[in-house]
Amino acid sequence: MFRGLALLSLLTLGLLAACAPTNEIGTVAPEKLGRAIDRARADLVRRPNEASALRDLGALLSQDERFDEAAPYLRQAYVEDPSGAKTLYYLGLLNEKEGSPDEALKFYGRFADVSVRSPFRPLLKGRYESLVRERIQQEMGALAAREDTLATAEDMPPTVAVFPFAYRGSDPRFAPLGRGLGEMVQADLAGIGGLQVVERLRLQSLLDELSLSQSEAFDPSTTPRVGRLLRAGRAVGGSFDVDNRDLRIDAALWNWEDQPSPNLQTRSDNLDKLFQLKREVVLGLVEQLGVPLTAEERAMLDEVPTRNLQAFIIYSRGLEQEDAGNFPDAAGLYREAAKLDPTFERAAAGAERAAEVDHAGGSLEHGLAAALALEDLGGINLVANRLSKLNDSIGATFLPGAGGDRDSPAGEAAAADGIFDSLPDPPDPPGGN
Repeated sequence: MFRGLALLSLLTLGLLAACAPTNEIGTVAPEKLGRAIDRARADLVRRPNEASALRDLGALLSQDERFDEAAPYLRQAYVEDPSGAKTLYYLGLLNEKEGSPDEALKFYGRFADVSVRSPFRPLLKGRYESLVRERIQQEMGALAAREDTLATAEDMPPTVAVFPFAYRGSDPRFAPLGRGLGEMVQADLAGIGGLQVVERLRLQSLLDELSLSQSEAFDPSTTPRVGRLLRAGRAVGGSFDVDNRDLRIDAALWNWEDQPSPNLQTRSDNLDKLFQLKREVVLGLVEQLGVPLTAEERAMLDEVPTRNLQAFIIYSRGLEQEDAGNFPDAAGLYREAAKLDPTFERAAAGAERAAEVDHAGGSLEHGLAAALALEDLGGINLVANRLSKLNDSIGATFLPGAGGDRDSPAGEAAAADGIFDSLPDPPDPPGGN
């Protein structure tokens, strides 16, 4: 099972490397793009109602930043084939350009319906993750700006916010574990059916907005403020220390409206028992919450993400870099952790996620550049050539665009005089798209 997942991750990361925007193909000469648009127009004359012809012309017009012209072609392509990955991606970019990020997210969020073999799937995923992060950061910024208008006496719902754990030790090598420990506790509590837990990204975005460090976050002077902003009546957090390979974790569940300060529970053992201590901490928190565990949930708490402590420390450093928006560094650290422990699935997933956001996320121009690498502007599909070389090196068969979304480029057009005189008018945009 894992070998299949590992191979899929390798192929995905190889695809991202193969089609990453570079100086070679990140930009294109206007005359070259113009010729490609002419060929796509001629192809649409021959195939006026085919989704791929409509899509390819709309995509190339988008690359030329002629979004108004591109819009009707892309929207009609969606009517003809609502599952095309390339169409979904460019419609997402179009909606971003039009100032409709919610609509863009609907298109990007369809990545789960796209074949894993489509080169546009990682672009859709990366763009989706990037836009979600941007929206959450904006939301937290707006929330903090109107903090004074929030009702202080309003009852808080029983939502739980899990803070990163502050490091109290002196050896800086272990400091990143606070981020990893907080993530594990948050993931464990979020997996319990009777609990509602604040997303880690949402909490971290607010802490960044308020300029609160890990050591300042879970504190009597700041936690009520953060909890009120997040509409979370309960907070989980604490600190940890590593001394001569001895690990001590001080954790607390704090109902901050009713308790003046958190009551800590302490667990200590050898550092190698980190995940066993984490399990004991979570079980103690669940007991305080009064939530019964099912057999499946209890078994989930027994799972160990990795038995390689060094891999987990590096993974935790990756979380720090990802939270700071340094996605290339995060991807590299996650990959390093996965190499140390090939069974560490969280690290492999983190590497894929960070690489996708780095590749397709960010500005609209960056999103266009990521897709430009997949366009055929001169009769040669650059990504197909690079993937062919990748296949030779790893001994795998990978067919870009196969499995439901081939995204084939427009064919060469005949150069007959007057061919564009018969080009049909752009179709009217369908309603609701």
